[in-house]
Amino acid sequence: MAFVMAMWIGGPYLGSARSLQDIIDRRAFSICAHPDAAPFSVRTPQANGLQIDLGQAIARQMGVELQEEWVLFRRDARKVGCDAIMAGIAHDSGDDEHRPKAPGAAGSPPVSDGVTLGPVTTRPYAASLTRVVVHTGATAVSSIDDLKGRAVAVLHASYTHYILDTRGIKVRTLYPTEADILEAVDKGEMEAAVVSEWSVGWYRKLHPDARIHTIDHLTVDPDLDFNVGVVLRNPDRALLARVNDIVASLISSGQIERIFRDYGIPYHPPL
Repeated sequence: MAFVMAMWIGGPYLGSARSLQDIIDRRAFSICAHPDAAPFSVRTPQANGLQIDLGQAIARQMGVELQEEWVLFRRDARKVGCDAIMAGIAHDSGDDEHRPKAPGAAGSPPVSDGVTLGPVTTRPYAASLTRVVVHTGATAVSSIDDLKGRAVAVLHASYTHYILDTRGIKVRTLYPTEADILEAVDKGEMEAAVVSEWSVGWYRKLHPDARIHTIDHLTVDPDLDFNVGVVLRNPDRALLARVNDIVASLISSGQIERIFRDYGIPYHPPL
């Protein structure tokens, strides 16, 4: 799951311009989503996931239907011509055009497969935080330096891997996904891990008796925490303004928080 999301939370891919009136005329707001990336998007047995629910909430306020376009890579957004991708790194919470950080920039997960920049990201709807997770039987962790000398799992070649290496913390990169990493901590194979809090929440929902503990008070590194917004593929200003207004209303009403809670993911407002 983490590998999939590393490719899906990053820079959008260029495509033809689209306007708010286009969406209203065809009575559909279309989003590109991965067909097998629970808890974010799943195609079968029926379309669901956090990003699908968020897309539906936006479409409903626009007075149109939600249309899912199922693609494996962000670059395929151009081929299917969707209006939006539901997760992109957003700089701040203003109402101007915000562009995602370039792949590999501070705070940006690694992005591959020729993803380029161009379209705009809306005002953020949530913050994505990186957390230290330990096995419930492990010695307490009060600082990042407490991880030195322990068996700590992270994703191979991730930005987290790089950050911890610069801090002199030797890590294990045996596991291909954050779900696998969390399972290893749960079983006691690893003492600790550094992963996305979103992954932790979903793992706990699937495994309510998991023997893992999140160190909530500990910031691993500010560059590993970032805001997430909706990527609009070359919108006009009317569309950007409309979606910004909708995102603001979904935050203030608590609807986005409820969507996150449905998938076991702790919700944090934009940083």
